[in-house]
Amino acid sequence: MRQIEQRSADVAEMAWLAIRQPAIVSMLERDLSEISLLKPDHDALAAGLELTTQLLGEIAEGGRLCNRVSASDLLRAAADVAAAGVAASVVTWTSERLARLPVVLTDEESAAVHRVVATVFQAMQA
Repeated sequence: MRQIEQRSADVAEMAWLAIRQPAIVSMLERDLSEISLLKPDHDALAAGLELTTQLLGEIAEGGRLCNRVSASDLLRAAADVAAAGVAASVVTWTSERLARLPVVLTDEESAAVHRVVATVFQAMQA
């Protein structure tokens, strides 16, 4: 029964993400859905959705309101991440969580997940 309850919570969190943060979902789909042409299994997209949901959940648990992020907020954040690189703390956070997911990512897919998580984090800081 606990597993069913956890699944329901996961579905509710994903639904919240889709309803409250459509620009983030669009960015994830655009940047992760077909990152690897050699391995078109969408594991990177699934991982990106999961980690983004976890990130926003942690931000909310910390007492911060998760305001809606616009596409232009994400473009600015992506430019900042591209210029400065992905912060080591974000790589560590993302890597630890990726290791717990039932997915196998190529190096290219992992790097893309790190970038999108860093982009969302950066956009939420604005």
